[in-house]
Amino acid sequence: MNEHGSPLNNFWPDPTVVDPNLAALNWDVLGEQLVLIVVTAAIVERALSTFFETEWFLKYQTARNHDGKGTGGIKTVIAFIASLLIAWLYQLDIMAVLLSHERTSFLGAIVTAGVVAGGAKGSLKLFRDVMNIKSSARIRYEAEERTNGDGLPPQGS
Repeated sequence: MNEHGSPLNNFWPDPTVVDPNLAALNWDVLGEQLVLIVVTAAIVERALSTFFETEWFLKYQTARNHDGKGTGGIKTVIAFIASLLIAWLYQLDIMAVLLSHERTSFLGAIVTAGVVAGGAKGSLKLFRDVMNIKSSARIRYEAEERTNGDGLPPQGS
């Protein structure tokens, strides 16, 4: 238990009555937090790309795709878990900032992790599709996918 007498105080936001004037948005702080989340998402994406763009993972992904199973969203789950660890360990809670709470909460860390993981997907699209920044393993994977792994161009549906 903590100083407030409940083990749930680290999970749920503080339930005390809040003066509506305290919940007014501080645009400077909110802007800083949003930039922090965007940068964190880019860092998470780049850090996870070292794993997701390895030959082993790309072979796994190709094998699952050819079997018609897909990867089951494993990349999204891993990105969310990594983002949650970062949000919780570094006390990133966009909801606490937005709602002017004094403490972070686990629920706020979950929301923040979702935003960071989603932003990591967005920054991945930016790096790969717009800026054309790809690893050599990713380039080989995409070339193999274009030829269905058999040297033939893909069949039209």
